[in-house]
Amino acid sequence: MPIIFILFVLGWVAVLYWFLQDRNLYRLFGLLLMSFLTYLSFELTAWSFRPPFWVMLIIGLLPIILVSYGFRAYDYKRKQEKLKNDDKPKNEEELA
Repeated sequence: MPIIFILFVLGWVAVLYWFLQDRNLYRLFGLLLMSFLTYLSFELTAWSFRPPFWVMLIIGLLPIILVSYGFRAYDYKRKQEKLKNDDKPKNEEELA
């Protein structure tokens, strides 16, 4: 089972490279699908080692934690860009 997880991680890295070459919606869905499959293989690999319940609970909550953190980071970056754009003058007449 760990070999399958390693193969999925390598596949995820390849899809990430493929996505970063040309960012479009088609490749984004490919990246999301490969991310889901990689997480699923991680979950099944961890489950095959029979860890305690609290470890599996943390592993199960990882997607929720990562998505909420990613949204928070995205929202913060968007606010910073908006503040930076608001500080710039709208046109050249305001500069004079």
